[in-house]
Amino acid sequence: MHIVTFYSFKGGVGRTMALVNVAAELANRGKRVLVVDFDLEAPGIQTYRPFNGSSDALGVVDYVTKYVETGVAPDVRNYISKHELNGNPICLMGAGRQDSAYARRLNAIDWASLYRDHDGYLMFEDLKQQWNEQLDVDYVLIDSRTGHTDVGGICTRQLPDAAVLLFFPNDQNLLGLTEVVQNIRAESKTSRTKNVYLHFCPSNVPDMDDEEQILWRYLEKAKQKLAYQAPSSVIHHYNSLALLDQLIFVFDRPMTRLAAQYRNLVDAIVAQNLEDRSGAIAKLDQIRREVRQERFAVNLEALRETLSKIYKYHPKDGEIAWSLSLVYELLGDLEAQLDALNNAIVNHFKEARARSKRVVLLRGIKPEILIEDLRAIILDAEASSSDLVFAIARLHELGAFTPSVLEQSPAISKQMKVDPVSITNALMFDRQGCAVAARLLFSNNRFEVKRQAQIALIGAGDFTRACQMIGSRADVLISQQVADVFNLACAEWGLSSFPPKDLFARVASLAEDDDLGRGPNYWQCISLANFVIGNIEAAELYLQKAKQEIEAMPPIPVFSCWRYLNIRKNEFMADLEAMRDQAKYRKASLLPQFIEEPRLLVN
Repeated sequence: MHIVTFYSFKGGVGRTMALVNVAAELANRGKRVLVVDFDLEAPGIQTYRPFNGSSDALGVVDYVTKYVETGVAPDVRNYISKHELNGNPICLMGAGRQDSAYARRLNAIDWASLYRDHDGYLMFEDLKQQWNEQLDVDYVLIDSRTGHTDVGGICTRQLPDAAVLLFFPNDQNLLGLTEVVQNIRAESKTSRTKNVYLHFCPSNVPDMDDEEQILWRYLEKAKQKLAYQAPSSVIHHYNSLALLDQLIFVFDRPMTRLAAQYRNLVDAIVAQNLEDRSGAIAKLDQIRREVRQERFAVNLEALRETLSKIYKYHPKDGEIAWSLSLVYELLGDLEAQLDALNNAIVNHFKEARARSKRVVLLRGIKPEILIEDLRAIILDAEASSSDLVFAIARLHELGAFTPSVLEQSPAISKQMKVDPVSITNALMFDRQGCAVAARLLFSNNRFEVKRQAQIALIGAGDFTRACQMIGSRADVLISQQVADVFNLACAEWGLSSFPPKDLFARVASLAEDDDLGRGPNYWQCISLANFVIGNIEAAELYLQKAKQEIEAMPPIPVFSCWRYLNIRKNEFMADLEAMRDQAKYRKASLLPQFIEEPRLLVN
């Protein structure tokens, strides 16, 4: 339960209207809401449409009167009326029964005596407990009267977890509100050490040109005097006779700017309620932004206390566990991050992503756990393309990749429709992986996928099918597509063990010396073609370009036409040296590794 008081030092700022709109929006979001009208001298909640008819119900004044008479806290359920806001249930504890004796009952309450002689503090603590246990509400919204009053202290300091302070940005409002704010903040230094979160909300703000920056100066002055960085929302003046009808704007006019400003206030309130699931998630999002922006200005002790509370309130919520893991990752707390990831996995939220991160954290430790996680990622129907690529690559590194796990994966078939090139690239690290990639690609007719399938077939040693897929030799020989010509040349080379020099000559003639967008594989292919046709000087030149490109690259996998596999950077460098050595010492028997290694046929 999260108790929020709406307070304004002066009237005319739309405090009650803001409260009713916030209550309506919370109810619309599925929250259980109790509205308490503590503006006892001038109650106004019952004038709003959803609460019409509540003036005959018992309320706060009746509750306190009964307590003073009996010395026993009454059952709060007898002082609650139930209503609906657009079909959403909402409760009201009104100011009290509005009969001819209301003013007498109100004036008979001596608030100082209530606290001094009748344990009034304990009575209100009991009332809070009853709100929580008897009504089981998520939010209690209290409408407090204006000015400095005994009731104001109850509403702004004892009862709430947070207070929405609405004010018009002028000296009169700021002067009175400054003392109220100081008193609220002083609660943290009392024996109760209570921290009431303050939502500052300039309200009824003029909506006009501010050429002389008068409004801007007063808004900045408010920040300085009240010591806050940014308002939770700014409620602008709404110039419409609809205000006379006391419309609930979040329902009746949801597309207006005023409705949006009320929703902004709701978002700010919810984000401070760590018991509210959506509030905890919003708070974690806010924390991540703050840590990224002000990493060295963050109060780590307070932050860790907040994170602990969130975990305590939501110990079995996978999404919150995931969000916690992201915060701990930013903080560099690996142990806490791992614990949160474990929780996310157990509670089935973003399992594949969480397992991927866990694998990174546990790298080098307990390989059997890593393998289990990686296989689970592949079998997770919700795994993304990047998750699958990561899992396949890591399994290959661990020597634990088996094609059979892919055959059982619902995610593979789903992601092959979205990102087939990335998925199959991850497989093409050995002949067996190339064979699997080719099988997965057969049913896809997209142009770039066909070329990927050709490469996979050659890498798997299925040269016959690669030739068939590439197309007519006569057409390819006059093609302008250097990749098709080169792939057909390599496929024919694999079939006959003799390099087709006419095709490689065509590759050499299509080569462009322009470095723009050319990667190391491109220059390697052109170099190999020139080695085959005996243009050693040109081959050496292109080999050097390939070497320069690979040296400038980060340590990521790269495709090598010498093996027709994706390999590591150092292996690519070794392939360049092997090409040069064979061309120099074995001219008559130049034989790339993709031909020399045992061939795997695609089923």
